[in-house]
Amino acid sequence: MDNTYLIIFVGLTAVAVVIQMCILIALFITAKRATAKLDALIAQFNVRVLPVMDNLGNLIVDLGPKVRVISTNLVETTETIKTQVSKLNVALTEITAKAQNQVDRAEQLVSNTINKVENTATVLQNAVLSPVHQVAGVINGLTVGVTSLFNKRRRQPPNGSGADDELFI
Repeated sequence: MDNTYLIIFVGLTAVAVVIQMCILIALFITAKRATAKLDALIAQFNVRVLPVMDNLGNLIVDLGPKVRVISTNLVETTETIKTQVSKLNVALTEITAKAQNQVDRAEQLVSNTINKVENTATVLQNAVLSPVHQVAGVINGLTVGVTSLFNKRRRQPPNGSGADDELFI
């Protein structure tokens, strides 16, 4: 009976080794196919991607100095713009101050002119209109006097009784 177990055990081991061998053969075939696919992918990579990488490397080498020059120019331009804006700010401040001074001077000039016109009007009124009013008053007085004189002569009766009428109360 010990032999029987031994034969069964050896038979099972042989079957297991055969199964293991089939699995290893399947793994080998699968690995060989995967390796073939990987070789094809590597070949496509070498054909398609490596030239692009080489061109990209060349492009980076070519553009490196140009990018540095552009960067330097950009920094210089920025500094120039800052300087010019600062100068423009100073100029605008000066122009604004000068314009404000001119506006103040114009306002003072207009005020002085208005005051002078008012003073001139007052002087003209006193110098011209006052004598005109006085002359007009004198003329009105003369007119009233002359009119009164002529009216008295017309009213007086020829017999002289008019003088008594005026004294009668």
